[in-house]
Parts: sequence; structure tokens; C-alpha cells
Amino acid sequence: MLKAIADRLAEAFAELMHKKVRTEIWAYAKNETLSNEDLIKEEYAGIRPAPGYPAQPDHTEKLQFGNY
Repeated sequence: MLKAIADRLAEAFAELMHKKVRTEIWAYAKNETLSNEDLIKEEYAGIRPAPGYPAQPDHTEKLQFGNY
């Protein structure tokens, strides 16, 4: 149970940091207004690689847009 909670907290923190990068730090999506459903569908600009996390263990399945 502790591992499951830790995994969810790590995933939530990574998502929060990715939002801060997109909207504040690098600000390439400064005016982003996405719903929770859009976030789940990964409708945001950029990618958030997280190999090994249970939510997305294999990133080879994701489509790549542009050269990142």
C-alpha cells in the first residue's frame, strides 16, 4: 500500500512540475487552460518522459511531434 501511495505522489509531483515548466519556467504554454480530461489525454504541448513509472512504463508507444 505504501508503494502504491508513493507511486501516485511521485506521479502527481511530476505532473505539477511539468505544468510549472510549461506555464512558468520555460513558459512555452504560458496561457494554457486545460481541463483534467485534457491533461489525462496529454493534450498539453511538449512531453513529460517518465520511464519506469506505472502510469506510462513504455514511451515507445507515444507519438512524437517535432524534434524535442
